[in-house]
Amino acid sequence: MSKIKDLPKYVRPREKALTYGIDSLSDSELLALLIGSGGKDNNVIDIANSLLSRYGDLYSLSTANQNDLLSVKGLGKVKVLELLTVFLLAKRINEYRLL
Repeated sequence: MSKIKDLPKYVRPREKALTYGIDSLSDSELLALLIGSGGKDNNVIDIANSLLSRYGDLYSLSTANQNDLLSVKGLGKVKVLELLTVFLLAKRINEYRLL
């Protein structure tokens, strides 16, 4: 496992977004930005990739509940609540669009 700061700047999600625009990021890179930081055993990109591997895609991930997400190594209560908040906001925005 490499630390984010050990990766070349052009593959770090924050730097990539600032240089090439937010639309240039993959799903896992967007998740990594939301999660913010990794842990002792895995970096934030590893955590994001683990989430997408576990759930298959962003939609399936967005349907996960708090307890499921808390079982993911590297995610604590605050990060799980932040992810659930983003997913709920996206759901509400989508519902508003349909009105």
